[in-house]
Amino acid sequence: MVFFLATVGISSAQNVSYGAMAGANAFDSGNTGGQYNVMAKHLTFVLGGYLEYQFGKKWGLKNELQYSHRSFTLLHIGQELSDATLNCVDIAPLIKFDPGTYRDDFYMLAGPKIMLALANSDDDYLKDSFNSVSVGAQFGFGQRFSKVYELEFKLDYGITPFFQLEGLSRPYHGNMFGAFLTFNVDLERLINKNN
Repeated sequence: MVFFLATVGISSAQNVSYGAMAGANAFDSGNTGGQYNVMAKHLTFVLGGYLEYQFGKKWGLKNELQYSHRSFTLLHIGQELSDATLNCVDIAPLIKFDPGTYRDDFYMLAGPKIMLALANSDDDYLKDSFNSVSVGAQFGFGQRFSKVYELEFKLDYGITPFFQLEGLSRPYHGNMFGAFLTFNVDLERLINKNN
């Protein structure tokens, strides 16, 4: 990430763009089974921004930063025990491929995602069971229209658990998966309308 920021700092303005994004995240949690289950509330809104660097005719690096607020309920044999919320910041350095004209057409994205999470719950045991850092992967595509607007769709899969219950007879953990749909605005092109 530091290397990317340094590269952006010395590159020409033609190769760098930045923007804002807003949309929705539909998500669920896959569990290891047993008597416990973490039930996700399934839908949340996301806000964020991106910094993009074009390093080839059709290739670029799109760093996305998104904030969301996700809710969960801990169940034991179907009975609700307690609720928790996660304030999440997702950092995703994604490789972007644009088969047409770069920053004007359909594009594809893929890469890792790091989720930083702060848990809130009245139940300290549940609150402490959420991992503050988890790693995942994203793959998606987008379509740019009217030069400055994009509609972007990404699938998201958690590789490492975001949730682990300790001290049980069998290990229990949950991984998050879902999809993002965002509306993006290219602020750099909007401000510098000659691009």
